[in-house]
Amino acid sequence: MEFEVKKDSIVMDLNKLSEDQKKAIHQCINALIYGPFIPKKLIHTLTGIDPSEYVSFLNRWNYHKEIKEEHKKYIYQALLQLLWYPHNRFDVWSDYISYPKESIEKVFLNFEGVEKQKPKAWNGIIQGYFTPKAQLLWDNIPNEIQQSILTNVWCQNCDKTTIITNYEGGLDELGRLSIYGKCAKCFKNIETIYEIRDGQTGSKQE
Repeated sequence: MEFEVKKDSIVMDLNKLSEDQKKAIHQCINALIYGPFIPKKLIHTLTGIDPSEYVSFLNRWNYHKEIKEEHKKYIYQALLQLLWYPHNRFDVWSDYISYPKESIEKVFLNFEGVEKQKPKAWNGIIQGYFTPKAQLLWDNIPNEIQQSILTNVWCQNCDKTTIITNYEGGLDELGRLSIYGKCAKCFKNIETIYEIRDGQTGSKQE
């Protein structure tokens, strides 16, 4: 199932959403809470919204009533995490969301303020870039540690750990892996440095 998203349809007024778009958003929020995409214990950490608040929001959902402005963050964070968090569960996406992720991407990228932050590469998960030497180092890190690195970066602006998005990685003057990008919540610049020694991964936030 596909739907079209006009360039200005979501930018300032959520109530201009079509019924089809609202249905897609409802499915996304439901998938965030009840699906296998985001660990339940991380929902509040990643979104700043308690799961119980999301459940209450879903219980009050009605396609024929206006979406209040204060609920914009609920929608924004649900789409953000489903598309950006490295859950690697797009194999079951259609079990929870009847719209392809490309359609959800259109909704998200037309959300207020987000289009300007469009990532350099998009494949359901934000992809970053590494220099050739840094890429060799990165490829030797186990996948579960890679995910931990990208989803546990300290953001001084948010004053909490966050996902680093739209990132670029290289080696600093000491040969350490330096990853520079943006916070997935506030889009402020963040950076983290990782040291690989004898198979151990350590980090230094800067």
